[in-house]
Amino acid sequence: MFPDDQSRRLPAPHAKGAAGSTGRGSGTHQDRLVRRPAPAARPTIGIVGCGAMGSALARLFAARGFPVSLTSRRQSSARRLADALPGARAGDPRWVAAGADVILLATPVFADYRQLARDLGPVLPGTPVIDMSNPGLGRRATLVGGCSGAESVASAFPARTVVKALNCLSPRQIAGLDRRCRVLVPVAGDEGLPKRRAVAVLTEAGFDVADTGALSNSRWIEALTEILVRVGQTEGVGAAVVSLLGQLHAYDEAVRATPSGECGNGDAALPTVRTASTPRGSA
Repeated sequence: MFPDDQSRRLPAPHAKGAAGSTGRGSGTHQDRLVRRPAPAARPTIGIVGCGAMGSALARLFAARGFPVSLTSRRQSSARRLADALPGARAGDPRWVAAGADVILLATPVFADYRQLARDLGPVLPGTPVIDMSNPGLGRRATLVGGCSGAESVASAFPARTVVKALNCLSPRQIAGLDRRCRVLVPVAGDEGLPKRRAVAVLTEAGFDVADTGALSNSRWIEALTEILVRVGQTEGVGAAVVSLLGQLHAYDEAVRATPSGECGNGDAALPTVRTASTPRGSA
């Protein structure tokens, strides 16, 4: 749960100690206060889709102490994954959406997002829906009006709810991450509470976030994935591109933090940034 949220609901049905609850009006006032989650509790991550990408992300967030709720087209796969992870539960899409502070769409790019939005039900104000689709790599992607995949997904959800992120990573890369190894994640989304919360959760989970601006810029993030996939077919090239992007991002952040007029002679070296592909022990 986010500390800036003063209007969040009582614990979702999957929360420990909430079994048998009949809703907001059940129990005594004191009982409800006892069961209210502590302000420092980590946000619940709702993951829609338990394929390779959804499973890798579920393992990552669970390992880093986030409560995880799972749903899938085949509920049996969501239940099996939840049983294998600490702090994870499985349920139908509407239940996951009602209990999640952040929703990750790990669904095929050709999914019917309007139907998915109906299955999830109303998304609470301020809840980010993170889209990680890659239309250029899909086999039957149908976009709305020639826009990006994220913009197509956003047409099915409330305004300023959808945020583009994580699409530049593969399940194998996510599985290889550890706390000593951070990776750069480009993020695009229209300014508002959902985007701020998405950035906060990704940062807390151990990612370095590069804010690329409005959701309309998500087309460039999706194009970047195509480039990484194609150049990555040559051994070592994809990893080098990711490492370079991380260094450029860090250099840009350093320039932004430098007071005007104190940039020196402009020949400062690019800082070294550790990414998922940076060998341990390297400078």
